[in-house]
Amino acid sequence: MLRKISVLSCLLVTFVVVSAAQDARHFTFHYAFTVKNLSAGKKVRIWIPAAQSDAFQEVKVVSAGGDLPVRKTREAKYGNEVYYAESHSATQPELHFDVEYDIVRRERIALNPSAHPVGKHLGFDTTSRLANGILPALYSERSRKALNR
Repeated sequence: MLRKISVLSCLLVTFVVVSAAQDARHFTFHYAFTVKNLSAGKKVRIWIPAAQSDAFQEVKVVSAGGDLPVRKTREAKYGNEVYYAESHSATQPELHFDVEYDIVRRERIALNPSAHPVGKHLGFDTTSRLANGILPALYSERSRKALNR
């Protein structure tokens, strides 16, 4: 009996340690783009999405810039951080921008779509069939494909 309790205790401890351990990936993400076909003399406004830290990733901006001065701001509707650039009179037919991030991403043990920003915006709750079945399967499949490239 004592032996069974010891074995079960060891298995429980092993399970807890393995469950708590999360793999992490550290990488640099470079987001660059070109805005083309600008009309000379016209007003230009550019919004650039900004990656954000959350429970599963830590994001640090290494650099952000472009052919126009870029400033970080927050959009009003959802409160997301974005980069913004504008010119009252375009002088070039193309503008180039880039943002470089240093990212540490931790493995998600389980995905709860209702807690995920996409799930919230799409209106999923924890009782939703999509939230409990289809979305986690899609995320898993995309992750698997991305890692096997």
